[in-house]
Amino acid sequence: MRDGELVCANHGAYFAADSGRCTFGPCEGAYLTDLEITVSDGDVYLTDADYEFVGPGPLESDDLDRASTSNVEF
Repeated sequence: MRDGELVCANHGAYFAADSGRCTFGPCEGAYLTDLEITVSDGDVYLTDADYEFVGPGPLESDDLDRASTSNVEF
């Protein structure tokens, strides 16, 4: 997250948290695919049967590595 928007660790694109719309980057104007999640005690869990969690992404305070790979595989 940066300035209230989701940031793609691969391409540096920005997405509106409420709609998933790309507001900046190579996908500007496109939308993220909906995923099923569960929030429990402030933690977010991927519960979509079509996807598999493979590792945590960077935190807001981390330096973003634009060359990293996706944290979700399907």
